[in-house]
Amino acid sequence: MKVYSNTLTEADLRKAVPRGCQLELMSITRPRVRDFGWHARLTCYAGNRWTNSGQYGAGSERAATYDQHGEWMAPLFEIDPDARIAHWDGVHDFNQGTEGRYSKEKVPA
Repeated sequence: MKVYSNTLTEADLRKAVPRGCQLELMSITRPRVRDFGWHARLTCYAGNRWTNSGQYGAGSERAATYDQHGEWMAPLFEIDPDARIAHWDGVHDFNQGTEGRYSKEKVPA
């Protein structure tokens, strides 16, 4: 997935990784939508599905679940509420789309 931010650092992205998961990052050169950008790939040891290699079907690692991705994104949106992560354009969009599942605050219906 792609991560775009004006304030997040690589250290922030790595610090937010849920227990049992690991993160692969590749910087995006000169992103157009924010100051910094990364291609991020979150894998987890306890996942029940294989990653998609993008070319040859199943990869050799376990893919992170929807919830593991949400647990990773929530603290990143706390640091930079204007970040764009995957298809979520900011913390409001993330909280609305996930119905506040990963938010510390209640989200109005």
